[in-house]
Amino acid sequence: MAKPTIAIFWVAGLVFQVIGAILFLQVPPDDRLASLTPQSQLMIPLLAIIVGVVANIIAWIGALVLAARLGAWIWFIGLLVFSDIGLLVFLIFGPDFVYTDEYQDAYDEIRNEQQGLSNPNARY
Repeated sequence: MAKPTIAIFWVAGLVFQVIGAILFLQVPPDDRLASLTPQSQLMIPLLAIIVGVVANIIAWIGALVLAARLGAWIWFIGLLVFSDIGLLVFLIFGPDFVYTDEYQDAYDEIRNEQQGLSNPNARY
């Protein structure tokens, strides 16, 4: 999962949790919800909070997988220990891509193909 996708899940989860909390803490019941039973009025905010928590868990697991795939083990442990705050810090400062010689070789190969050089080391 890419960092932008992780960020979308995290923000969506946060928004759902805030909406659920606002609906849950609403002291006078809304006129639109007056036709519902009290149990139904509680289910709507709880459902929103549950959806938000699930979205945040998906974002957290996605960040753990990304950190592991990149070999960023310090970030991985930071995400495990500090979960939510660690996820926010990871989204802002964490690695998105690890540059290695393998990527450089692939880049050089693509560049040479685009320039029409099949074997750059061959002598003509």
